Amino acid sequence: MDLIDLYTREVGRNLPEKTRADIEKEIRSLIEDNLEDESQQTGRPVDEAMQAAVLKRLGPPEKMAASYLPPRYLIGPELYPHFVTTLRLVLAIVTLVTAVGIGFSLATGTNPSQDIIDIIVNVYAGFLGAIINAAGVVVLIFAIIQFTSPGFKAERKEEEWDPRKLLTEPDPQRVSIPGTIADIVSTFLILVILNLYPRQIGIFALNPDGLVSAPLLTDIFFRYLPWLSLVWILELATNLWLITRGKWSNLERWFMVLFSVMQILILAWMLSGPPIMAVQMEDLARLGRNLTAENARQLNDGLQLAVRMGIGIMLAFQVIDLAKKLYKLFRQRMPGVLIVDK
Repeated sequence: MDLIDLYTREVGRNLPEKTRADIEKEIRSLIEDNLEDESQQTGRPVDEAMQAAVLKRLGPPEKMAASYLPPRYLIGPELYPHFVTTLRLVLAIVTLVTAVGIGFSLATGTNPSQDIIDIIVNVYAGFLGAIINAAGVVVLIFAIIQFTSPGFKAERKEEEWDPRKLLTEPDPQRVSIPGTIADIVSTFLILVILNLYPRQIGIFALNPDGLVSAPLLTDIFFRYLPWLSLVWILELATNLWLITRGKWSNLERWFMVLFSVMQILILAWMLSGPPIMAVQMEDLARLGRNLTAENARQLNDGLQLAVRMGIGIMLAFQVIDLAKKLYKLFRQRMPGVLIVDK
């Protein structure tokens, strides 16, 4: 793939999908016209050096894409592809969680046929509200990034941008924009849900009085929540800072190592402590689930086993992630023969 193909592809990534193909054709035609004029004026055939010179005059792909879009925007062309990807992911997760909640309510219902009718009639209001809230959070986060991150201003990159950089290997110190944005959105959503709507995490059912719920989180969980929130807020602030800088430094990497260690300690604390989720028989009775004491005990045993397995899996992933962060932090100090790029 030559420089022209790489350039048009990078421009297209920063454009809405609806107009991407037409604009890429127009830009390719513009580049070819410029190359033809340059070749005639200099008497030289088109080569990579001439392509690089023409593309450098045209400017970075971000600036070229911005010239085809309105000058004022809530989410600019540089962030638009990441915004669409994140929004689709968040909405898919909301849909999945809603579907799981409906299935769980039906599975534990005493009158499945009546529950199906009630849920189909009433679930859309809550589902639509969840979709709107999730989309609003994503838009808000991207708007904040857009207006607080000068690293996304194409004008800053104009002087230093070189088309030949498209041919080089990715900079290991460069911040992964999609991954960092995904971390920001997921962390923000978790903070909002657990701190503002913790009682909404539970089992829901419909009865003649309306929608009722049985909370799952025990009081024990709220002992850990302030510490978890502290780590997440610090991690959120660091990720926002990384977006503005665009590159990693050892300071940010050490911060991320510290956050991983803190999360490992908290998860280990939770794993060794009392249950953080349980269902009370009186709550099940309000839902119309008249279980015996033995059935309720079995339900809680299964729930606690699943929660402990989940915490154990998260703990294992955190340990692996910590090892990766330490490797990236110390790889520059390793002899070249010991470094394996993946």
